[in-house]
Amino acid sequence: MEIEVQVQNEAVMKIDGEPSDPTAQAEAPLTDADSARSADNIRLWTSYLPVDCVNTMIKMGWDLTV
Repeated sequence: MEIEVQVQNEAVMKIDGEPSDPTAQAEAPLTDADSARSADNIRLWTSYLPVDCVNTMIKMGWDLTV
């Protein structure tokens, strides 16, 4: 069975106040609790995910999300 998928380019509307780079991270001071949660997240992820995947997640800021 063959599946054909077409991907269309989507126009991205820029809204005033939004960063022009959608991957840009907001600057916010980290608390000790944030750092501890980040370390816990990374420790958990490395127990079942490849290192390159975990590194990408860290670059994207996922370790700091709730």
